Amino acid sequence: MKVKRKNGKIIHCIKERKYLEVGVAEISINWERRYTFMRYHTLLHLIAGYFYNRYQSKATSSQIKDYKARLDLQFPSSPPLDFKESEHEIQRMIKKGASVTTRTVPRNELENIPGSIKTVIDLIPRSVNDVRLVKITGIDEEACGGTHVNNISEVGEFKIIKVKNLGHNRDAWKYRLKFRTREILFFFKRLIYKFLRNSDRKLGRIHSVGNF
Repeated sequence: MKVKRKNGKIIHCIKERKYLEVGVAEISINWERRYTFMRYHTLLHLIAGYFYNRYQSKATSSQIKDYKARLDLQFPSSPPLDFKESEHEIQRMIKKGASVTTRTVPRNELENIPGSIKTVIDLIPRSVNDVRLVKITGIDEEACGGTHVNNISEVGEFKIIKVKNLGHNRDAWKYRLKFRTREILFFFKRLIYKFLRNSDRKLGRIHSVGNF
């Protein structure tokens, strides 16, 4: 299903017309999946805000999947990065908590708001005149049209699972971070353990799948 706005109305489009009937339609949301995406989305903002405040980096691209997310960051210079320590500091911020709120401002005022440009402004389509900002109190305020949790404490524990150096030029160093929330890591760990236990039961061997 695709969702779009047309003439001020929200339109839901489905692929198979044969399932359509005249009358009122009822749509249900997979709340568990939606809430997972909301948590990941808020975590993207939190990570982007953390690295912007510390290294003046900008988020150039991001993606959320069912069980993981990624964030591409562009740094103005080669930073002395310790991603493990950064992960611990962000985790402490999550435990402390901070409210998440939204507001809408005219596009021409956006660049005058201190600290509100963590992404490359050119990524916002020129057709967008009013920009919605998502604010994590005391940490980050960023242009975004997506859904988020009410407080970063709802994000829970997470882990950076991969860091990739995307190279650099004269003006920027780029890194790609991939991460998962902690309960998803435990979910995969249980699946791997169960598979190995069943496959090696006859041999009396139990594999270690590592610590998360």
